[in-house]
Amino acid sequence: MGSPVYDLCERYVTAAAGLDPVWATMRGIAGPAGAGTDYGPDGHAARADLMRATLAELDRIAPAGTAGPGRAGLTDPADRTGADNRTG
Repeated sequence: MGSPVYDLCERYVTAAAGLDPVWATMRGIAGPAGAGTDYGPDGHAARADLMRATLAELDRIAPAGTAGPGRAGLTDPADRTGADNRTG
C-alpha cells in the first residue's frame, strides 16, 4: 500500500484503461487485445464521470503534513482537464 494519492492514482489509471483501451494501449498498459474505446456520448460521459469522481476523492485526501483536505498547488484541475466541459 502506498500513499492515499498514489492509491487513488492506481485506481484512476486502472479504471481509465478499462474505459479507454486505446488510451491504455498507447501508454503501454496491458488490456484485452483488440478492445476498442467508446467514442460515443456514453463513453465520453463515463470518462468525464470518472475524472470528476477522482477529483472529488482527491479533494478529500489531506496532503502530507496538513490537517485538512485540499490539493496543494492545484487551483481547479477540472478547468484544466475539461471534465466539466465535454459534450461528446
